Amino acid sequence: MKILICCLTMLVMLSGCASQVRTEYDAATDFGPYKRFTWVAPEVREIDDPILDSELLTDRVRAAVTAVLTERGFAEVAAGAEPGADFFITYHTASKEKLRSSPFSVGIGYGHYYGRWGHSVLFDGPDIRSYEEGVLILDVINCSQNKLVWRGWDTSLVNQRNYSVTAVREAVEQILAEFPPGRVNR
Repeated sequence: MKILICCLTMLVMLSGCASQVRTEYDAATDFGPYKRFTWVAPEVREIDDPILDSELLTDRVRAAVTAVLTERGFAEVAAGAEPGADFFITYHTASKEKLRSSPFSVGIGYGHYYGRWGHSVLFDGPDIRSYEEGVLILDVINCSQNKLVWRGWDTSLVNQRNYSVTAVREAVEQILAEFPPGRVNR
């Protein structure tokens, strides 16, 4: 019974770490003609978090987005090239400190004492921890109307511990799995 409770507790704790990918889009937009894209620079803003506002992260996000879109049959074109892009793409990051609480915490211990092995499970009161939640946002903007038509975001990526090339690529793949809306194995 104790092992079952411990396993369930760990499962609940790990589910809180799961990636949270969401999307929104303009339902009136026909994404079928979208074949070519170009990058547009995000708005210049005051640096809130030097970890997130870095050229390293910019290069990683741009490389991952370009690779994923290219693998899906989209073509990157230079700004001002003919024929022009059908859509612009850009990204934003944000982070904030959040609190995670659990009604109880569990400790498990094993030990050796006078030739015998033993274990114990300790249940304690509420457990409150702070953590950094980062958001990677990808925006698709219609070139002819200069209008945001699709937005996808992942709330698990960007923090000091996991904005590696691999983590960025995985987050971008998860976000762009929903682009374009209604995509059938493009």
